[in-house]
Amino acid sequence: MLSIKNAFRRPIVSVLGILLVVAMVAFSCVAIGQASVATNTLNTLDENFTTIALITAKYRKSENFTWQGGGKDFTINATTSQLPEEVKNWLSEMPNDNTDTVKAVASPGLASAYIPDLEVDFFAEHDYEDSMAHRDPLAPYPSPAGAPYTCAVLEFKLNHIGEPTQTYVPLQIVGNAVTQVEKRTNILLQGRITSAVGLHDGYKNPTGYYITVNLPLQNLEEFEGLDLTAGEKYIIYGIYYQDHEWSSGNKEIFFPIGNGEHYYENIYTVNTDGSMTPAPITEKSYINENGETVICSSEEYAERYSVPTIAHVPDGVEAFLASEEGAEWRTAIEHIEINSHAFPVIGVQKLGYIADFARENARIVEGRDFTQEELDSGERVCIISETLAAKNGIGVGDTIDMNYYIYDWSVPYQSYIKDGRGVVEPAPYFYTSTTGLTDKESYTIVGLYRDETEWTYVEGDLYSFTPNTIFVPESSVTGSMDYSDQAFFRTYVLKNGSVDEFQQMVADAGYDGLFVCYDQGYSVIAESLYAYDEVARRALTVGVSASLVLAVLYFILFPLQQKKNVMLMSTLGAPRKNRIAYILGSNLCILLPGTVLGLLLGIGAWQTVSSLLYSSVKAELYLSIDVNVPILLTISVIQFIFIFSVAAIFALLMTRDRKMYQRN
Repeated sequence: MLSIKNAFRRPIVSVLGILLVVAMVAFSCVAIGQASVATNTLNTLDENFTTIALITAKYRKSENFTWQGGGKDFTINATTSQLPEEVKNWLSEMPNDNTDTVKAVASPGLASAYIPDLEVDFFAEHDYEDSMAHRDPLAPYPSPAGAPYTCAVLEFKLNHIGEPTQTYVPLQIVGNAVTQVEKRTNILLQGRITSAVGLHDGYKNPTGYYITVNLPLQNLEEFEGLDLTAGEKYIIYGIYYQDHEWSSGNKEIFFPIGNGEHYYENIYTVNTDGSMTPAPITEKSYINENGETVICSSEEYAERYSVPTIAHVPDGVEAFLASEEGAEWRTAIEHIEINSHAFPVIGVQKLGYIADFARENARIVEGRDFTQEELDSGERVCIISETLAAKNGIGVGDTIDMNYYIYDWSVPYQSYIKDGRGVVEPAPYFYTSTTGLTDKESYTIVGLYRDETEWTYVEGDLYSFTPNTIFVPESSVTGSMDYSDQAFFRTYVLKNGSVDEFQQMVADAGYDGLFVCYDQGYSVIAESLYAYDEVARRALTVGVSASLVLAVLYFILFPLQQKKNVMLMSTLGAPRKNRIAYILGSNLCILLPGTVLGLLLGIGAWQTVSSLLYSSVKAELYLSIDVNVPILLTISVIQFIFIFSVAAIFALLMTRDRKMYQRN
């Protein structure tokens, strides 16, 4: 009570003391707070940024090859999509030899899953313009509208039968020469579709469309045995169905039927003089259900992997499918149903290492990312696109049941990502009887992602994926996965800030242009933050120094100036505890309001000081300058406790009993 009366008795001195404390606390809050935020941001910078290097299309190129065969000149275009062997060897050693720049190599794998309860987000439901769904099937990158959604079984009425043609198709190219060819016989049939027997639901019903069928033949004798008759109905199967009305407005279908299987007895070797020598392949191999390699005859191989092509249905489709002759066709239709609900499943070591997530083209918009524990333990959780979720009316917390099926290296019409195809907009593999389905497994949806470029084709972009893509922890996948060393399936994770060093290393190795790097703006942000941190440290020195000077002034003007009053109280016989209480109370009357006002001033000056510091380094404002009240409050409390503690020490020293002092 005496302390408060004394403060009011000397208002000018008290106000001066409060102003000293206000300035002292404000200087400390802003200086220490700015330095703390800058330091904490720099310490967590690596956690918030991922720098990646992606293999470019440098070695993906198309070339024209001219060769002679059978006394004729041929020119063909061949697309080279695989990396040269020397590049592969260098890439395999490079991460181990450059641990100062390469932090990790992420290799997600591709699996395929049959999910009967989910409808795929179908490409034909989206606008055609700039859609990456419309792709030339012979382009260096496969169409995401392709396998396995383009399988179809159609019934059509045959109107016209063309003449058989024979062509030589290159199978093997070494250097700039064709060394092996296959003689193929084809015939074009024309007619009109009468019904879609097996077709993905996303297509428009093609009944009534005109159709041109490209029918492969083993030889001319096979054509004679087909006994094709104009005006009759036939059922056909193929894997390259395309809806031209969706892409061009034309109600017509060009349909290469069958499965693209080679006729191995029609293989020829091209000699150096241009002549050709028969070189039929009599043995083939496949991998059986136990993962064992089986050597078999070409006939056995063809029987294992062949699909139906064309059959006469004089009594109608239903009667034909119910017959013994229709057994193979029934199986093909069952496979179409499974393939229509097939999804590409990507097993990841970390979602942030997928190129589009690292480039921030894709991001999680609902739910969360995988936890490290889920990635390590193989927890059955998944992240799907918000587009797929909306189409199926599901969301975070729901479960989806999937049956995995493995890829079969031996399927002759399959494009595997190991071959350099299928690495862009990865699609699920064809389901066949040789692969089989795993037991049903339930995955819980923990997040939804949005891909800003979904279904949009960007020329030369090798890292896109469709909204049907499902991401899961790699360790949760049952069975094997397919891997590649390029594009979507290979990400080199660099240490932040090492892009220039990495690119120089690649150039020194002779592979300049092999990689494109993305650092999410880390280099620009880090440069600004380091400059800001340096300025903040200088401001810290100035602020703390000013606070110490003000603290010294405060102690001179207050605790030390109270010595006379303490001595007077001692002379009047006031107990020591009353004298201590007087000193502490007097200081509390100054420190408490001064600290509160200093905290408020620090909060008010925070953004202004931040802007001034950023302006001094001439950098854009990448760091949030929102006031950090908890930090300022903590600094104010610590400073209050420190000053009050020093005042308490002064109180103890100034109130010591003089007789005790003399005895000591």
